[in-house]
Amino acid sequence: MTGTTAHATVANHIDPPENQRRVDRLRAQKAADRDLVGTTLRWTGTFVVCAIIVACVVMFLLGYRTYTITGGSMEDTIHKGALSVARIVPVDDLQVGDVITYQPPGRGDLVTHRIVSIEPQSDGVPLFQTKGDANATVDPWTFTLDREVQVRYVFQVPYVGYVLLMFGTRLIRTILLVGLALLLTFMLFVHLWRKAGEVSEDAEQDEAGDASGEGTRAPNGTRATTGLLAALTVAGPRRRTR
Repeated sequence: MTGTTAHATVANHIDPPENQRRVDRLRAQKAADRDLVGTTLRWTGTFVVCAIIVACVVMFLLGYRTYTITGGSMEDTIHKGALSVARIVPVDDLQVGDVITYQPPGRGDLVTHRIVSIEPQSDGVPLFQTKGDANATVDPWTFTLDREVQVRYVFQVPYVGYVLLMFGTRLIRTILLVGLALLLTFMLFVHLWRKAGEVSEDAEQDEAGDASGEGTRAPNGTRATTGLLAALTVAGPRRRTR
């Protein structure tokens, strides 16, 4: 009976309190949840970026090109600020009613307008004239296309052009770079702060264990026992001699 009581006393002395075990489990669960959320966000972001890159590469290889619409001459067909998506086609496939993006003669900027007439010249080269859907009159110029291919409008993505134009300004690029640097610094600070908090909590637990005689941590990460059980473990059962 005495041996059983002594064994129970030693076990109660060594086992951590129930509330401490509960705190350890909650801490481990929170750490696992943080790791899961972080991993999910990283993989999601990587997937989205890769999908965008792959989509852009595939569209480029298939002959698609994009243009930002900065004017309102094609309202309501193509809205101002939209991203116009066009595809490269042979010039011989162009017809009246097609919307093309080209550089007018004597101008440095591109224009996206609808073809209203195609007149063959004596040498067989077609002469084009265009008009904006929202304009009252046709464009005051005619032109020929020197290349054998031309981009023809396919569809639009509203408002995306505004975003691209914003990224094209020096102020926005500077703000993005500074914001990214601050975000990375903040993430590093949070990571170091959490690590410091974990180390501090482990140190407090070890000190509390030493003070109560519950034990300390061994180099391999397990809790080393102290007191009566440690003495019994090290010395082993003494052989009785006569």
